[in-house]
Amino acid sequence: MIINKKQARFLTQNKPRAPNLKAQIKLHEQRTPIRPVVNNTNAPAHKLAKFLTKTLKAYITLPHQYKTLNSTTLAHELKHFKLNKNHRLVT
Repeated sequence: MIINKKQARFLTQNKPRAPNLKAQIKLHEQRTPIRPVVNNTNAPAHKLAKFLTKTLKAYITLPHQYKTLNSTTLAHELKHFKLNKNHRLVT
């Protein structure tokens, strides 16, 4: 796929900035855990990443065979998951 000049201008971030990290307190849960929230909209590669995601989804369909609730559950499940040499873990 070739990107033309108009698309290249659109996909280039004019004023790139480092992503902002904010903390969102989960008041509805006990011990009020904090959820990190990252705003990537002004990151240098944000527009390009969105474009590539949309483009690749049109050509590649991947089955969502494995889903997890959170990182703790994922870590626990991966302890019991057997991988061969030719397997790759992708997130």
